[in-house]
Amino acid sequence: MLVLDFFDNILDLFYDSNGEINLFAKFVFSVVVVILTKIIVYILTKGFDKLIAKNNRPIEGRQITVTKLLNNTIKYIIYFFCIVAILDIFGVKTDKILATAGIGGVAIGFGAQFIIRDVISGLAIIFENQFKVNDHVMINGIEGIVQELGLRLTKIKGFDGSVHLISNGQINTVTNFSKENQRIEVKMQVPIRYELEKYREIIDEISEELVEKYTDIIEKPKLIGIDKIGVSNMTLTIWGRCKAESQYLYQREIMAKFIQKAKEKSIDLNYYFVAGEEYEIQGK
Repeated sequence: MLVLDFFDNILDLFYDSNGEINLFAKFVFSVVVVILTKIIVYILTKGFDKLIAKNNRPIEGRQITVTKLLNNTIKYIIYFFCIVAILDIFGVKTDKILATAGIGGVAIGFGAQFIIRDVISGLAIIFENQFKVNDHVMINGIEGIVQELGLRLTKIKGFDGSVHLISNGQINTVTNFSKENQRIEVKMQVPIRYELEKYREIIDEISEELVEKYTDIIEKPKLIGIDKIGVSNMTLTIWGRCKAESQYLYQREIMAKFIQKAKEKSIDLNYYFVAGEEYEIQGK
């Protein structure tokens, strides 16, 4: 009997004289809802963090960005329903709130569809590791170095110093020059009056010097052959392969060394480089 009386006394604390839940009970129930909400949020966010860490080792900046974004989204959704539940406990009509939220969501969906598209595209870029900060890329025909990769915008700094802001949702074509080994390619016009083997000898000497000097040359440059033949000149093509971001250095050095060695061998090139090709390489 004492135990039953004790529980009756406890229950009396939560009900008023009319047998309805009193303000104290509503406050207690609200505290319980808040505590349960925090526990649920903690379990979900920590579980998601462990899942990301397990499937992606080591954790990169893109995983951290995505994890924070999704964790915040989970928190906002759960906290929203927590507030609705507390308001319901205090007798506030939440059906109108939910209806308003639904209508507002539709309005936001129509009004901010481009923002949502940009964010989804940004998540895809980060998840798929298409490119990252400091990568040398060409996006929609714009070439430069990635300065900033956000969920909505990508900032690229061109080689002329200009800064380009591109909405992630508008990114259609991405060329990443920093992912794989790159080809060293040099094309030059030389007088046709000299034998091809003389030019090949110069190029082989240059290749040996480059391989001894640099360690990131994967495949030493070599003369591929004649690309075009003119009245008094021909176009030679030189190919090699190196690690990303080094090809422009080697292209310049091959051309400079070719001029030097040609002079040493009394070969008059008379500036027979392909028009525009030299400026294109220097512009990199």
